Amino acid sequence: MTNSRSGGPRWRAHCCATGSSPSPSWPPSTDTASLAASGSCWRPTQIGERLCRNGPLAVRKVKESVVRGLGMPMAQAFQEELRLATEVYASADAVEGPAAFAEKREPRFQGR
Repeated sequence: MTNSRSGGPRWRAHCCATGSSPSPSWPPSTDTASLAASGSCWRPTQIGERLCRNGPLAVRKVKESVVRGLGMPMAQAFQEELRLATEVYASADAVEGPAAFAEKREPRFQGR
């Protein structure tokens, strides 16, 4: 069951992939049509633009972690997430992100 603090699997995947933080009041309603009409949710183009600014390797691994983790016991899912995160942290993209920030420029992620 989804409560206002946890959101659902889609919302958690959205937060992981975009780097968004869930607010304590999310979701104000479980009625998707009401959310869209109120402007309280992101448009698909906004989500796509946000994802494109993230490193492609990190986005792929987040998606992989969420999809794989849904079918696993929690302890096993955390171990899988740690394994995938270790791959991302050891990548060239993990070096590029902070370097770009320090140099005040847009990152040039390579997906490796």
